[in-house]
Amino acid sequence: GRKPVDMSQPNGQENLVTWARPILRDKDRLDEIADPKLGGKYPKEDFVRVCTIAAACVAPEANQRPTMGEVVQSLKMVQRITEYHESVLASSNTQTNLRQSSSTFEFDGTSSVFSSGPYSGLSAAF
Repeated sequence: GRKPVDMSQPNGQENLVTWARPILRDKDRLDEIADPKLGGKYPKEDFVRVCTIAAACVAPEANQRPTMGEVVQSLKMVQRITEYHESVLASSNTQTNLRQSSSTFEFDGTSSVFSSGPYSGLSAAF
């Protein structure tokens, strides 16, 4: 919910990337990046996945950043995982069925969100 450059922000927080980069490296601080308008109501696992993608996008060197194609594919993967889990939850009657059904798209936190490039090993586990 912030502008890329906002001179009304406190000193050191005017530039969105400069402010966000260290936060994106610290899993315990990620909630600081969430839009306050969400009121803390968002899927935390998906948020961590998206923050992982964002961390790659703000690498200091342009040649270390993922391509837009990689970013789009990674975001689509997060969306597919979310939609799959929602459909499993909607159709599941027991915890046993949920465990058996969800294993197909389980995101274990160690899988790479990028298929190639310098971030091919980047995962949601940090």
